[in-house]
Amino acid sequence: MKKSFCIILSLLPLVFSCNVVTTEEGACVPESLTAGAESFETTKTSLSTDRRILWGSGDQIIVWSNNTSGARYQVAASSVGEGLGNFSIVPPVPSAGSGLGAVVAFYPYSSGLSCSASGSSYLVRGVNLPATQTYAADSFGPGALPMVTVTTGDELVFSIVCGVLKLQLTGTATISSIEVKGNRSETLCGSATVTASDGAAPSITMTGSGKTVTLDCGSGVPLNGTTPTVFDIVLPPLTMAGGFTVTVNSTDGRTMTLVSQKSQTIKRAGILRMPEREFTTNGGVVDLSATETANCYIVPSAGTYKFRADVKGNSTEAVTAVASAEVLWESFGTATAPSVGAIISSVSYADGYITFTATGAKGNAVIAAKSSGGIIRWSWHIWCTDQPADQTYGNGAGKLMDRNLGATGVTPGDVKTLGLMYQWGRKDPFPGASSTARFTSTFAATTISWPASVEVENVIGVKSNLSGYAVQNPTTFITNGATVQHDWYCEAVSEANHSLWLPAKTQSDPCPPGYRVPTGGGASYGGFWRTAAGYIEGSFASFSSSELKGADLSGVFGVSGNCWYPAAGYIDGSSNHASLVNVGESGYLSSCTRKDYYLYVFYIYQSGYFITHTTDGVYRANGYPVRCMKEE
Repeated sequence: MKKSFCIILSLLPLVFSCNVVTTEEGACVPESLTAGAESFETTKTSLSTDRRILWGSGDQIIVWSNNTSGARYQVAASSVGEGLGNFSIVPPVPSAGSGLGAVVAFYPYSSGLSCSASGSSYLVRGVNLPATQTYAADSFGPGALPMVTVTTGDELVFSIVCGVLKLQLTGTATISSIEVKGNRSETLCGSATVTASDGAAPSITMTGSGKTVTLDCGSGVPLNGTTPTVFDIVLPPLTMAGGFTVTVNSTDGRTMTLVSQKSQTIKRAGILRMPEREFTTNGGVVDLSATETANCYIVPSAGTYKFRADVKGNSTEAVTAVASAEVLWESFGTATAPSVGAIISSVSYADGYITFTATGAKGNAVIAAKSSGGIIRWSWHIWCTDQPADQTYGNGAGKLMDRNLGATGVTPGDVKTLGLMYQWGRKDPFPGASSTARFTSTFAATTISWPASVEVENVIGVKSNLSGYAVQNPTTFITNGATVQHDWYCEAVSEANHSLWLPAKTQSDPCPPGYRVPTGGGASYGGFWRTAAGYIEGSFASFSSSELKGADLSGVFGVSGNCWYPAAGYIDGSSNHASLVNVGESGYLSSCTRKDYYLYVFYIYQSGYFITHTTDGVYRANGYPVRCMKEE
């Protein structure tokens, strides 16, 4: 006897892949089943329900039951392009049953899927929501839209697991890809577990960590003038409280960024339809804080940008009483001073955002939000550089940027690799050296005359806590030559603040979104450089007599390609001079890890010697470079 295994997917509003199956008796596999699928939510955002559902070539499902442990069925060639499809079992036929007490089926098939009972529900594990989906006209890419069904009867009625973000673009461009990110770094793709039960809507639990979903448009999808071209992107059901950011890329290298700041919800079996938008890069304002707020933002090219100026760093603490914004300083990081506005200009404040224009010149700037009385309420570092690459270090240590924070290049020996200087726990940078010449004491040129450094004991009224003073005076270097621990924050050891920088990114962390100050110290601290190198100290090629003042430590850390560590020196904060020292001779990188009342740094010396952490720690009043670690 032969029956047909039918998966009826009428009412689904889009053309995509699913199946109808025919199989012979035997092998303990269901001969035939009849199945249907729910439609997408009938709302004003839904497509018309008379769109036929067509099966695609190679579509497969997996079925578990008492008699079969994950049988695979594939659509017949004769059913491709049809709304009902005949499916044949794909050998080998599973020899053992799953003992589930019900029939569970899942689309799309994957050999990594498994199914088990959990009370009255069933868990399908090994599900993967792809980070890259393939564009299909009026459809979804193969395997992009998962479905599941549970039944103890003869019919399979598939339920949709995810939802859809629908974009409608007009214009004359040819689209190469579209990327979607949640503005609060929500997980949108990767591994997942689907929970299903008979007669109830399924749910999905994301166990992966993918933050970006890309719709790959292959050789390009041409837009059709004023007639919208639809792009459908499958996302898990979730609420993106901070909205989302969509980046649309064209084949000629243009990019349009669409930002939704309000909360957006992707409903299971629902379609979130966005308004029609013309593809254009003219007049677009890029929201640098769309994915995450921070004290530093990377600007890779010329354009108009904005960021949230209503919160402090990556926290939710409000920046209050802001009336205006202005540029405090700009610098190329060299001996040449830029003219005012050479790097960024047209700075303004409105509705909780600071907006500015970047010229495309590489360098650094700091923008401050001020009260009506001219008091600085908070400030942000704008890092104008090509997008730094992430370099993977050995022994599972993690990833660091390929350059120091504030550096605008990675060419060995170039002054543009030096970057900026930071006092431990402060978010605001100070210039590095103007050259790599050994023992130079000249700072990189900027657009301002810097105020004299201030000795901590002379800051009247805030001697026990200088955080507020530091916020209001981001260009003032605070020294401490009077006490043994030399901490810019306080005089008394008992008043030290050990939480300004931590392994969990803090409000005063100076790194851009998605990055933080790395951990230092030895193995017991999980120190980044100690872990990557596998030992505390070692050697490399000396740069004593070389013009290239620094070292390529790719061999030390197991990094692929150039891993340049410049001999940037540091700013001495243990005296009242705040002078540059050891440039061209030594290189340092700060960490977030304290050593009692000091801090751990990574250190290289011109003779070819390095230590992954200074065992006794160094002074927190000193200013050191930072190399940001990727948060994963």
